[in-house]
Formats: sequence, C-alpha cells, structure tokens
Amino acid sequence: MISRSMFGLALVGAWLGNVPVSSAAPRPQLDRGVAQAQVWLAQDATPDPAPDPAPEAAVGDLPTTKTVTIVVEGEPQAVVMQLYQHPEVPLVTYYPFTLTVDQACSADGCAVSFTNPVTEASIVFMFPAGAEQAADLVPYITGPEGLVTQNEWVVTGTYTDQLNFPWAQQLVTFQTPELAAVGLVYLGAVNNQGFAVMALFPPDAGDGFMPEANAIFSEIQVQPRR
Repeated sequence: MISRSMFGLALVGAWLGNVPVSSAAPRPQLDRGVAQAQVWLAQDATPDPAPDPAPEAAVGDLPTTKTVTIVVEGEPQAVVMQLYQHPEVPLVTYYPFTLTVDQACSADGCAVSFTNPVTEASIVFMFPAGAEQAADLVPYITGPEGLVTQNEWVVTGTYTDQLNFPWAQQLVTFQTPELAAVGLVYLGAVNNQGFAVMALFPPDAGDGFMPEANAIFSEIQVQPRR
C-alpha cells in the first residue's frame, strides 16, 4: 500500500534527498499543548493474553499477525497487528491494519513510514547508511541540516533517562509553528544499527494515534541489511 500522507511521504523524501519539508498542515490550531505528548508516551502496548489468530503464513519464525492490547483514553482495546518485514530494509515490527505503509531506499539509507490516512498522522523510521549508534543520528535530526532545524520546528524537550523502550537512547519532542502538528523523535540502536523513529501528528489526533505508535515501537527488531 502507498501512503498518501503529506507527513509520511514528504518526510521520507526529504530525509533521503535532504530537502526541507514544509511544516504547514491542513489542520485547525487547537489549544492543547505539546506537553500532552509526554502523557501519550506513557501508554504502553502489552501482548494480549488471548491466543493470536492463526496466521495464514509466517515469515521466518515470526507470525504474519499478532494481537496486542492498547489503551485509548483509558479504555483497553484489542488490536490486530500485521508483520512488517522487507528484504531491503533493516526494520522488522508489527503495525495496525488501519495504517498505510511506504518505504524508500537509496545509497544514503532506508526510510519507512506508517500513516493514518484519515488524520495524516505518521511514524517515520530512518536508517542512515553507516549509522551504528544513536549518536550517529543526531546530525540528521537536530544538526544544522537536520529535519528539525531545517523545518524550523521548535524543540520542547530532550530526554535520555527513563525512556520506555530498551533500544531508545534519546528522545526529542517538538512542535511545528502555530501548533499545526506536534511530534517526537526517538534515537536508538539495535545490533550495531543506529536509527531514528519520528511520530508527527495533529494535536487532536494524539489520543488515538500515540497508543498505536507505542505498539509499533514495542515490537521493533532490526535485521542486518542484506
């Protein structure tokens, strides 16, 4: 499936091509602030105790689907997740069927986006060629030519302690001008592969989107690039 999101496709193309992305978004300005992102970050996805539905096929040792429980506005919801695995991309994870997927690779690395086609909220994974640790991602995110700097997004917090995922080493939260969108970026590494994952969403979409994002983050595996 091809993502139609202005966030997902634009971010993938901008990162691979080092082209700034417009921070404007067709969303009304709301009165909720970026601090809410920290609340959404605390909503963990946990495996559903019920048996997973029998998959039609499996990739390697991984089933093609699994069920997790996410908490949306205080209410637990069972969500069926689909396996994402591509021979050219280091990322392996699971994602809700409601999200569309796009990926791109070049000599500079690979990027993958998962997008809600209704709200245009997106998760974008970035795997730069040659990156072995989280620190290698800093120039791509907050460096002078990074996504945050080039798009004039405002950093609202940087965190290195008590992050929710074992692979995460740094978290940066930010907002676009006039709160058209808010976002966060995790920098991490697995198996000597450094990567970044960004969530960018309209402020009114976070309650439903970030539990799904955290479910994806909880399932991250990294395979050696073939």
